[in-house]
Amino acid sequence: MSRRWARRRLITGLVALLLSPALSVFLTMPGARGDASPLPTVKLDVDPSPLIGETIGFDVEFWNDAPLNTGYGPFVDLTMPMGADGYDGLTFVSATYLGVTVESTVLTAALTDGKVCVTHPYAVDTFGVPVQICDTAMGKPLLAGEKYVVLRLPFGSFTPGQPHAVVHVTADLSNEADAGAAMAIGADSGFQFGATPLADPATDPSIFGPPVTKDITPTIMRITKTYIGPEDETATGPNYPRSYKIEVTVAKDQPVTALTITDTLPNTLQFVRISTATPPSPACTPGGPSTRPRRAGFCRATLAGSQARVTSTPRSSSTSMSRAWTGAATPSCRLIRARSTRPSTAPPQRRTGYP
Repeated sequence: MSRRWARRRLITGLVALLLSPALSVFLTMPGARGDASPLPTVKLDVDPSPLIGETIGFDVEFWNDAPLNTGYGPFVDLTMPMGADGYDGLTFVSATYLGVTVESTVLTAALTDGKVCVTHPYAVDTFGVPVQICDTAMGKPLLAGEKYVVLRLPFGSFTPGQPHAVVHVTADLSNEADAGAAMAIGADSGFQFGATPLADPATDPSIFGPPVTKDITPTIMRITKTYIGPEDETATGPNYPRSYKIEVTVAKDQPVTALTITDTLPNTLQFVRISTATPPSPACTPGGPSTRPRRAGFCRATLAGSQARVTSTPRSSSTSMSRAWTGAATPSCRLIRARSTRPSTAPPQRRTGYP
């Protein structure tokens, strides 16, 4: 063997010796050699401004975000917010997948040995002991009395690339919820049996995915403005009046009085009249001249009674407004204003909530 060849072998051996620890670590990393753990993942689709006292629905979207490995025994966890006063939050009612009821377990967080905990009905650790979630859940504090809901998905396994499963959850928002006080719904997910279909927790315990949260803010009123016309564009001028319908919906058992609606129009539109109203004869003060040159204007309507709907008709372009509400006198809601603006062509419907 030549001296040069011996030197090359020596250098190659030294490089292999130095790289072997790093290579060993790399091969044990998730994803190396195709052995990535399954990654249960969820997303919340929630109306951010539900009406106080209403039954709300929201979607929980679940999928396996791992590149390769299948997960077994999928479940979804939810935390229902208790509200600003601890008793005026969100109450779980039911969950469905494609219209079929999803098995649910509702737990109540309790103070145990100085910690606020719930015991998971499915997830286990490496000793096969049920996992306890204590003090923190979904990245936020777990409070005594808070409801922790576990949904068992109707799948034995879930593969990467499998279509997302959307679970529809129904819940009741308290009629005592504080308007404008945000509260967070929490969610995470997991695989009861981990990366194999076997109950082998010592080597394959339950797997949890990353948590997510979404805020909801209880609202007293909801406002919609909808274009009423043949299409999303129109000729201009007094021979082509167009309308908007504006509806104001007030939360159940949340009375209001002296409700004032102000709709601001761009300078390409001219207010003409209120076409219909329920109850009839609301007081409306139009702003801006009705003769040329046309200027920006508004219609401010003050209504009394239990229900009302206002429709105003601008003259120069596609426009239509209306709103509906229910109310009675209450000291805390002396005057509520709703404002909405639209461009000259008919826009899609937009909803805005006012606490």
